[in-house]
Amino acid sequence: TWPPDAAAHPGWIEIDTVEHGGGSTAGQYNCSETLTDVSTQWTETRVSWTKRSEAVAGRLQEARQCLPFPIRGANTDNGPDYINETLNRCFVEIFPGALRTRSRPYAKNDNAHVEQKNGHRARRIFGFGRHDEPETTEAMNEVARLQSLFDNLYRPTLKLLSKTRVGHKYRKVFEKEPKTPAQRVLESADVPEQDKARVRALLAQNDPLTLLGRIERAWDGLRRIQARLAQKGATDRKSV
Repeated sequence: TWPPDAAAHPGWIEIDTVEHGGGSTAGQYNCSETLTDVSTQWTETRVSWTKRSEAVAGRLQEARQCLPFPIRGANTDNGPDYINETLNRCFVEIFPGALRTRSRPYAKNDNAHVEQKNGHRARRIFGFGRHDEPETTEAMNEVARLQSLFDNLYRPTLKLLSKTRVGHKYRKVFEKEPKTPAQRVLESADVPEQDKARVRALLAQNDPLTLLGRIERAWDGLRRIQARLAQKGATDRKSV
């Protein structure tokens, strides 16, 4: 299990997958893998074609390289996309020295931080529709990568500090001022200076307007692929 003060120290992350099957698990489709740090709220989302263990492991490795602090522990759910021989082997390579834990069966609150991010990241970006064209995977992944970068550097959030039950209601206490994940990393005494230097370099290299332009161009590329596939599908149907 994680130490009681894990939420106060960067490096304790939660991992989860969102299926873009449009409400159906039939066939193959794209999936989003999201990693979120409990302390700083730094979150990385990537898109893989299917939940095959090799595909998931590749995206986790890609996302891990963008987390600007040492990983102390990682928690997943009990799904077969994470509890399998390939991921067990790759986990040691992706997160060397980290404590691996998993949620209790039917206890989603064990992964509450990343579950909350699923709606804000994967669903907000790609919606609830079905994305079952392998040709769109890399374009969707680029959109997710750039959106993650923008949100981590420039989108402030209010972090929940405590939650206490009072009668039939819960009393929640939040930070007084919203902060970006990058701010929290730079303010943390637990993050090594060389990792903070990486964050400062990202801030220097990516001003918000330019980054938003890159996100829009990535979306344009994805839409062109989707339009081409839709046109091809219509042509194929006419020829039948």
